[in-house]
Amino acid sequence: MRIAQSLIADQLKVLKTIMPPKASGLLEAILVKDSYLIADNFDYTIGTLVPVQMDEPFVLPKKAIEMIENLSGDIEIDADGAVIRLTCGGVKSQFSTVPVEKFLVSNPFDHGESAFEIDADLLCDKFSSVLYACAANDKGKTTGGVRLLGDLANLEFSALDGFRLALDSMPYGDELDIVIPYGEELDIVIPYGVVRQILSLKPTGKIFIFCEGNRVIFETDTYIVSSKLITGQRLDYTAVFPKGDEKQFVVNRVDLLGALSRCLICAMGDQRKEPVQLDVENGTLYVSTKTPTSTYEETIPARGPDEMKIAIDGRYLTDALKSFGEEELTIRYFHSLKPLVITGKSGTALLLPVKVKA
Repeated sequence: MRIAQSLIADQLKVLKTIMPPKASGLLEAILVKDSYLIADNFDYTIGTLVPVQMDEPFVLPKKAIEMIENLSGDIEIDADGAVIRLTCGGVKSQFSTVPVEKFLVSNPFDHGESAFEIDADLLCDKFSSVLYACAANDKGKTTGGVRLLGDLANLEFSALDGFRLALDSMPYGDELDIVIPYGEELDIVIPYGVVRQILSLKPTGKIFIFCEGNRVIFETDTYIVSSKLITGQRLDYTAVFPKGDEKQFVVNRVDLLGALSRCLICAMGDQRKEPVQLDVENGTLYVSTKTPTSTYEETIPARGPDEMKIAIDGRYLTDALKSFGEEELTIRYFHSLKPLVITGKSGTALLLPVKVKA
């Protein structure tokens, strides 16, 4: 196998980010197979396409990977049983390796014909709009991933962690070249780490999403990502939507984000984290906080006839506001024990207020 170092270096850099640091050398390596460089970290697998043909698959050990990164020009890579040889100009090196069958027992990229075909930018935009609400540490739980729920007219993205809920959606049909597998509804939960990895790859063009049993596969022209799905009881997020009398106001998203960033300098400055107070009165939103060592208050315009007082975690509110793209957002308030609802053109965020002692 002969390849320019410049064509393989970027792929190796991506794959090294998911290699387990303590895997006794077995998965601290990269498999070269079917014109793909493949890395696995027990949770998910990534393959990156390289424009070369190869006779037989082989495994690049960690030291061989590091050597390739430190070379320049064309590299000849020869696999001979348990040995990998690298030749580049006057440089010759040799490394022990492991058999292919010990790296991957089966091909994680095997899939059938049924797939979603979605614009990569659109998919990443929807993933980004809800990912902040995942419980990143709830590995293996449905709260630790992004849920995709689809019927014949709409594909919905959601994430929740017990304190907040993020929702976004997009219509789909012939205009988006999406075919629904497995009948009329899709309901899968994709792990947080996999969604983060897809976003970091910055895919372009079209993404094909294959669902095979408890596994999901994302495929583009240059990458394949394969992962187990999260299974288990889905939480009914519709049950947490507040009902009853509501108050609401409309605010400029950028103005509120700026005020929050300054307010959090005070709210987060002490050992205890104080809530941010949002008070609406006579067309003005007062953003404030008070700690044992500092106080802060800022006013920004707000449209709405109602007066209200809300205590909220400023970090959570900041994350939610950043997930929207529009200039103005509507914020609805029901009760101190009910979620605050933020709505934009397609997305919705729910945040639990902070209960403040009278």
